[in-house]
Amino acid sequence: MSSPAWQEPYDAHAASYARFLDPTLAGAVERLVELAGARPGMRLLDLATGTGTAAQAAAKRGASVVGIDLSPGILEVARWRSPEIDFRLADACALPVDGGAFDAVTCGLCLSHFGEREKALREVLRVLRKEGLFVASTWGEGGSDPTAPVGEILERYAGAVEGLDEETWLSPERGREILREAGFASVSVETELFTGSFGDAEEA
Repeated sequence: MSSPAWQEPYDAHAASYARFLDPTLAGAVERLVELAGARPGMRLLDLATGTGTAAQAAAKRGASVVGIDLSPGILEVARWRSPEIDFRLADACALPVDGGAFDAVTCGLCLSHFGEREKALREVLRVLRKEGLFVASTWGEGGSDPTAPVGEILERYAGAVEGLDEETWLSPERGREILREAGFASVSVETELFTGSFGDAEEA
């Protein structure tokens, strides 16, 4: 399992991410699991689960949740925060679960992280039951990303980070086209505005 160039910061600073950045995304996370219809009796896979915030929110609604991520460091934090959830280390392009195992798959702000996008989306389709639901969020045009200043500093002094494709997913039309090409039968896009606050603005 190879590690992409952008993974190192997640491994090294997972606890800080959880402490400072997770609070800025709380509203978007709740909306993600709401759109997925998380409820008792549902089997839900949270893809690229990170610190497990969406997995935790879905579990609180009664869903049976599996969270998958490629970063050992960030999964360590997720397991510490939510030991009752089944978190697994795996690549999105080779999910260690049976076909048709899930009623819904969620993916919060990480479609841009998949270097082999088509493979990852085919895996999502494989693990979803017939009539299953895939709900993903991305940054949209006109909003602001709380991590953007960090990214700008890194790019200025270390060069652009390879393997991240935020630009493609900024366009709702382009995103819709990619999902249809991947085989999703019905695709809809909603644009919503969320606000959030840093856990500790001064330290962040």
